[in-house]
Amino acid sequence: MKKSTGLVAGVVVVALAYSGASWYMGKQAQLAVEHLVANANEGFRSVAGDGSTDPVAQLRIDRFERGVFSSLADYTLTIPDASDSPIEVRIADRLHHGPFPWALLKSGDFAPALAASFARLIPTATTQAWVSSQPNGVSPLSIQTRVSLAGQAHTRFSFKPVDIKRDGEHIVFSGGLITVDWSNDFRDHKVHGAFETLSVAGETVEGELAFSGIALSHDSQTQSDGQVRVQGKLGVSKITASDESFDGDIVLDNSAVVYESTQKDTLLSATLRYDFGRIRLGDIDLGSIALGGRASNIDAIQMASLLKLLDAIDTRQTRDDSLDLLPAEQESLEKHFKAMVALKPVVAIDPVLWKTAKGESSALIDLHLAPAENQTEGRPVSPDELLVQSIRNLEIRLDLSRPMLVHLFTQFESDPAEREQLAAFANMMFDGYVKELEASGLVKVREDGASTRMVFSKGALSVNDQPMSIEELMGLVFQMVL
Repeated sequence: MKKSTGLVAGVVVVALAYSGASWYMGKQAQLAVEHLVANANEGFRSVAGDGSTDPVAQLRIDRFERGVFSSLADYTLTIPDASDSPIEVRIADRLHHGPFPWALLKSGDFAPALAASFARLIPTATTQAWVSSQPNGVSPLSIQTRVSLAGQAHTRFSFKPVDIKRDGEHIVFSGGLITVDWSNDFRDHKVHGAFETLSVAGETVEGELAFSGIALSHDSQTQSDGQVRVQGKLGVSKITASDESFDGDIVLDNSAVVYESTQKDTLLSATLRYDFGRIRLGDIDLGSIALGGRASNIDAIQMASLLKLLDAIDTRQTRDDSLDLLPAEQESLEKHFKAMVALKPVVAIDPVLWKTAKGESSALIDLHLAPAENQTEGRPVSPDELLVQSIRNLEIRLDLSRPMLVHLFTQFESDPAEREQLAAFANMMFDGYVKELEASGLVKVREDGASTRMVFSKGALSVNDQPMSIEELMGLVFQMVL
């Protein structure tokens, strides 16, 4: 009797202890959720720019009911839209508390955890058609997260296949999976995702736009000094655009967007590149194109504020049918621009590369800015004048391949004899233009092409290593146009 009484007492003690531990874990999970939501909203505000009064994206907790072993929560992400109706995505979450969440135990996962989350979409005006596309009330998106006790987590976003016809639009999606691995007390994350196909047809795309072989990766790491390093890639094996007005499809093979950035406090450096492995217009092969850009020493907050200011000025000028700046606009532009160039930013468009089987052409623009020297304080300065005064160095390079351009020109004719005539005509036109430009000193000519290099530094301009005034350059360009 005493043994059975002791056993019962032991079970009660263990049950009470586990209930207390689970309740405590639930409290810690709620604090973690609130912390993540606050960080997300702070990030949205920082992107909007310092002192911005424009509406920004917002993530909020609509409900959090904490129980002993599990909690219920609802979240809403609101994204401002140009129309009066913002985009709203709402999620319902069932959060199972640790240290041994029952949902994980049932799946054979016996390792201790802070919580296990199982979330699904709640219909809104934005997501109603997406949610209704699934039978029997199944959510088209399910989100499962396992949160460890060591500041780590693993999330799976599972997308169901979708076939939606609405308002003249037809969307077909294969479904897919995105995984996120969180670490470093949730400050770092790695994202991987894959989708087989996505197609959109209707007036929005003026025909049909189809993607296949979609893959994405993203890696964000926070260093000990607070610097955040981000790199990622979005790749698509094939993009096909169809339009009844065009004879044949536009096909892009092996396309990708690649990006990388580092940021500490508000100082940002970044690179971005678009790659198109092969471009075809029907039977016409246009080769491959790479287009990239890079920037360094950029104040992210000042840049966001400057872009919003320019957008507001453009809206006001369009409304007033005037290109004049108001005194307050002039003052704000000068203030934000001076704050930007104080860090001596560098902005470049590089690479710009177009390759075919017959050759390649390239271009580059490299701009270095610095605070303007010898500027008269108090004197109004136009934005154009302020920009010119702030240019420390500007380099523009262009290199054209004659065989490549001739090949592209003749691709639009299928008859061999006609192609030969087009090639002769293209060579004649190329020679005529570049010889005139060479005589003016604007290009250097070689047997297989032509190139030019312009450098503007410390108020002086040189073209192909020869000094030239801006007035001379503009006069020559004007003559070429006429």
